[in-house]
Amino acid sequence: MAFIPYADDQTFNQVDHSSWYESFSWQEDFDPDLQIILLETSYRLRTRHSLEYEDIEECNVLPLKLSSSPGKLGLFAISRRRDRLIWVGNSIPADYVFPSMNLPSNLLQRFQCVNSLFCPNLNCVEPLCGVHVEPNAMTPPSISSKQATQTWGDVETPCERQCFLAAATSREIPCWTNSEIESFRVIFEVTSSLSPCDLSVLCSKPCSEVYHYGNLLSPGHSAGTLVKARNAKYKQNAVEFYDDDCNQFTPNEPCRHSGPCDTASSCPCFQNGAHCQRNCHCSSKCPRRLRGCRCSTGKSGVSCATAKCHCVESRRECDPELCLSCGCK
Repeated sequence: MAFIPYADDQTFNQVDHSSWYESFSWQEDFDPDLQIILLETSYRLRTRHSLEYEDIEECNVLPLKLSSSPGKLGLFAISRRRDRLIWVGNSIPADYVFPSMNLPSNLLQRFQCVNSLFCPNLNCVEPLCGVHVEPNAMTPPSISSKQATQTWGDVETPCERQCFLAAATSREIPCWTNSEIESFRVIFEVTSSLSPCDLSVLCSKPCSEVYHYGNLLSPGHSAGTLVKARNAKYKQNAVEFYDDDCNQFTPNEPCRHSGPCDTASSCPCFQNGAHCQRNCHCSSKCPRRLRGCRCSTGKSGVSCATAKCHCVESRRECDPELCLSCGCK
């Protein structure tokens, strides 16, 4: 049973209702006593028997993992997020901190570990949220060079980090380590819509060198082709919406694809004729996103009362994060 209903109703027989259930849901989801016992066990094996935590983990003698994995916390991480129980068998000092284990060396795995800490519901600011239990899926890496090519072609003003615009014809090959190349590959796949100027800030590398390795990941696009494409305008698919009538429209899940919200990306919002919501993973500048209204509060203190209001016209409630001038709450 998740909870006892009608707790404020004195006429409700809570005992009789509870007899229909074998246990509370929190008793089966996790056992806090078991966690403390396992932490005490691992601590004694380390301090009294000189066993390394890595060796204890490798033997698989404990029913729960000590180290964390993407999307799932280990006992050591949990111990830093909860209070220690006071019991007679405790020998762990109050100021003892269990070490972090198996930190991923791969940049993409580190992204996944950090991303799993955040709730996918943008209205929730609680890390490791236990209410919105759906996993926070990462946006799939973009392996298409089309978006990167278009973005790079739009760059007109050279940056101050040895910009690729000034070194477009250079044939000098920059010398990067394998680790630097692998880290750039992950960054480029996750944020391929950024220009070399922006990528150079993330990678702490000169813009021209980032441009060189970006071309290696986007074969078939020479320096001359990218510079000539600077004035080409990207034509998006027609923006059409069918979600103004709530009685005739079925909402879809927030989009989580790479690239623009169009046919090529199989965007569910585009296919359903819906506006992109705040939970969508597309760019904040996506043309399908709701823009809110710009109504102002009148002398009577009432706003958004006419059909001129975009929210009224779309039969939507004003959003405090989008409608900044109408005073909605």
